[in-house]
Amino acid sequence: MNKLTDNGKYKTKLDLLHKSDSEELEKLLSAEDFPWYLSPIIAGPNKQSNNIQLSHSFYKNDSYNSIYKAVIDLFKDKINWVSLIRVKANLNFNTDKIIEHEMHTDFKNKKITTGVYYVNTNNGYTRFENGTIISSEKNKFIEFDSQQLHGGSTCTDKDYRIVINFNYIQW
Repeated sequence: MNKLTDNGKYKTKLDLLHKSDSEELEKLLSAEDFPWYLSPIIAGPNKQSNNIQLSHSFYKNDSYNSIYKAVIDLFKDKINWVSLIRVKANLNFNTDKIIEHEMHTDFKNKKITTGVYYVNTNNGYTRFENGTIISSEKNKFIEFDSQQLHGGSTCTDKDYRIVINFNYIQW
């Protein structure tokens, strides 16, 4: 795997997948027959309004939840994990103005790393507690400590924003 660029808070890798794999993945997740499910953006008691997104769970509770295991296989040699915890795709629809989702942590366990893969390019982003903004650029991957506060957003320039969230234990 090509090295991730490390800024101390998060690591970034551009062009994580081969271009053809990235294109096929975007086509798959954008297809009208891909199974998306309604889910809250942020679970728990402090949910904000507009807390609904579409999601697809590929992996959780030590097993595959999806017939699309090949999606995870695309990343197997690209992300340095020893054990997967959860993998899910999120789709947020276009809004008239960008809506930032509530800041959250993925897990409270120091051993778990969070990765975000950006499926399509749009003007949405991931924001960290310190104000750093990571733009949604197709085929970009970021990883960071799962305890780090962060939040996503909607987009205004495309029909939707799709990301794949990975939670894993590294080597």
